[in-house]
Parts: sequence; structure tokens; C-alpha cells
Amino acid sequence: MQQEVFAVPLANVKEIVSIKTEDVKTTKGEEVISLRGKVVPLIRLDKSLELNLAQEETKREFFALVVEVGSKRAGFVVDALLGQQEIVIKSLGGHMKKVKGYAGATILGDGRPAFILDVPSLI
Repeated sequence: MQQEVFAVPLANVKEIVSIKTEDVKTTKGEEVISLRGKVVPLIRLDKSLELNLAQEETKREFFALVVEVGSKRAGFVVDALLGQQEIVIKSLGGHMKKVKGYAGATILGDGRPAFILDVPSLI
């Protein structure tokens, strides 16, 4: 199974919610959930970042990392959460600066590399 690890700035994270597939609705061609009376769009990172990941069987329940920029909210659909970590941000150079969705990169405590997501450009 192919696995990608991403970091999200804690300043943008509002909460983590567990969602059942039957709670996901489609409006105007986009997946959304209702969260405390507000409609929150879901962002599937594999599609938004144009990743070619092997598709797993449909899960009955998954996590959404609810992020916020200004008054905009969205839920990033994730398979798993690693928790909060202090990281050093390394800026992206060359051609990667022009790629939408990425703010930088880092090395996690366990030695794995991770891209840091640019939350405003994704929502």
C-alpha cells in the first residue's frame, strides 16, 4: 500500500471529526458534511493534490481534519493521524515553488519526510 504523510500547520486546525460514509452528502457536485448545523466541504487530498494512490475499499468511517482560514472551513479527509509534532519548515525551491497545495517540507521525528500543506490554497 502506498502511503503519503503530510503536515498541517496547527494554527489552521480547528478539530478532528470521525465521519460515517452515510453522513456525507453531495451538493453542487462536491462532498459535504453537516457539522453543528454548518455545511463543511470535504477535500480528498489524493484528488486535490493529484496523487496516484491505490484506492482502498470504501471505509464505513473515516477522519476529517477540519481546517479554517479566515471564515472558510473545510475537512481534509485523512486515513490516520500521527499527532502534534514540532517541526522545522524547509521552503521548497525551484519548480516545487509553483506547485499548488504545498507550503514546504520537513523531516518528522521518525525520519520520514513530509510535505507541509498550504491550507489557504487548498480551500
